[in-house]
Amino acid sequence: MLRASFLLQGYQSQQATENLAPLLANTQHAENAYALTAMAYLQQGQMQEALDAAQHAHNSKDDILPHLALSYALQGMGRLAEARKEMHDFNTRHPQSATALAREAELALILGQVPAAKTLAVQAHEVDPAHPYVIAVNGLVYLIDGNAAAAKAAFETALKRDSRDAKALFSLGLAEIKLGNFQAGQESCKQPVKPIPATR
Repeated sequence: MLRASFLLQGYQSQQATENLAPLLANTQHAENAYALTAMAYLQQGQMQEALDAAQHAHNSKDDILPHLALSYALQGMGRLAEARKEMHDFNTRHPQSATALAREAELALILGQVPAAKTLAVQAHEVDPAHPYVIAVNGLVYLIDGNAAAAKAAFETALKRDSRDAKALFSLGLAEIKLGNFQAGQESCKQPVKPIPATR
C-alpha cells in the first residue's frame, strides 16, 4: 500500500495499479486499495473506472481515504454537488479532520459557495494550521476573495512544508499574475497538479 502511494506521488499510476491489484481481494486492505486504485485511474484520465473503484472502497465510514477518493472521482465526472456532499457527510461524523474540512472547502469554492468555503477553511486551519493542504486551500480562499498578497504568502508557506505540492505551485502562479508578476506567475503555473493531499 505504501509503495503504491509513493508511485502515485511520482505519477506512476500504471505501476501503482499493478501494485495494488493483489490487495483488492484482501479483506483487510481492500477499501484503501480500491481508493488508491481510484486515484490511479484518475491520473490516467479513466473517470468511470475511477468512480467504480471509489464506490468499491466506500464501505468504510471512519477511514478518510475512501471518502477522499470518491469525492475526487465524483468531481472527475462533473458531479460536484455530490462530491461536496460526500465530504460534508464525513465531516459531520468526523469534524476534526483537517484534510476533510479543507477538501470540502475546496469543493465549495469550485461550486462558487465562497462563504461556506471560508468557514470550512477556517475550521480546517483551527484543527491543523501547519498542514500544507490546509494552508493551500486557505490561500485559494484568499485568492478568490481578491486578496492576492495573502494568497501568495499562504502558497509560499505551503511550499516550504511540501515543495512538491504542484497545486500550491500552480496557485502561487495565479497569485503572482494577479499581483503583476507575470514571468514568475507563468513559471509556477507550468507545474502539474497533484491529485490528492496527504491525509491527517
